[in-house]
Amino acid sequence: MLRLGCDVRVTDTDNTDKTPDFLAGHGDQNCHIEATTIDPADNPSAEDRNLEDAVAKIKTLDSSDFQLRLIVEGRISRTLSKNELEDKFGKLLVGNDPDEVRRGIREMGDESAPYAEIRGRNWCLRGELQPISDAQKVEGGSRELLIGPMGSYSGDASREVREGVLKKAKKYDRLDAPLIVAVNVLDIRFDRETENSALFGKEQVRYSPNHPEIPAQLVRKPDGVFIQGGHKPRYTRLAGVIFFDGFVPHNPRGSVCLYVNPFGYNTALPQPLYELPHAKGVDGRLNRVEGVDVGFLLDAKSPFKNSGQP
Repeated sequence: MLRLGCDVRVTDTDNTDKTPDFLAGHGDQNCHIEATTIDPADNPSAEDRNLEDAVAKIKTLDSSDFQLRLIVEGRISRTLSKNELEDKFGKLLVGNDPDEVRRGIREMGDESAPYAEIRGRNWCLRGELQPISDAQKVEGGSRELLIGPMGSYSGDASREVREGVLKKAKKYDRLDAPLIVAVNVLDIRFDRETENSALFGKEQVRYSPNHPEIPAQLVRKPDGVFIQGGHKPRYTRLAGVIFFDGFVPHNPRGSVCLYVNPFGYNTALPQPLYELPHAKGVDGRLNRVEGVDVGFLLDAKSPFKNSGQP
């Protein structure tokens, strides 16, 4: 905000949450800003806990001949018992000859490594054998059984983002200036569709099984910050939301977008805010404006740039 030419004042000086964090102004226009960070590590989901639990149980297994490369696809939707993990991965570790596995990998590549899988409807936990070399055995000492887990984590972060914004939007009644919630999301699943789903509702397909001649429609579920059941506006006191995608002090890069609440009762924001990449509802559609490169803006004028500091 300072780099955009706004005056910024800390208003929640006593950390009592009675007022938003900041007041930003430019000329005779002001807005309150409430800042928050959403990090899945702070509030792990049930799926994340299921993976952590499975990893902890697999680590109780042991092998002097192999390490286990763990690969996860999707998000594990249930708790895996120690018995089923031992049945799959314990048997894998003791049921193979390390010399044969090593020879197969040398001749045909890593794809030939023996593996075991536990599958769910939309997820898979896979363990692949990696032989321990003779040199590693000579070195001795403790050795981690697992390599990983690695893989792609499907799903989206819209629920966590929506709840994080709502938590801030609920804190205050009507204020003397528009309220903006600024959210820094530290989640690898965060993308533009996550932003849209969190604010305007998740996408869903609407069709009529009794009238197949009517084409299916792609619509949004009324569960967003700006929309509630019956497709009625809610939190109209919230003027907008600024999303930052994984901004960290040492690397001020990443996407930024200001979403103006199309139903907000007061959206007269300081004009410099509209220099940011932003989106506004126009005639029932979301009109996007590219705006300035915020990463370049912060980096190019950073007070620490070329200062000799590490």
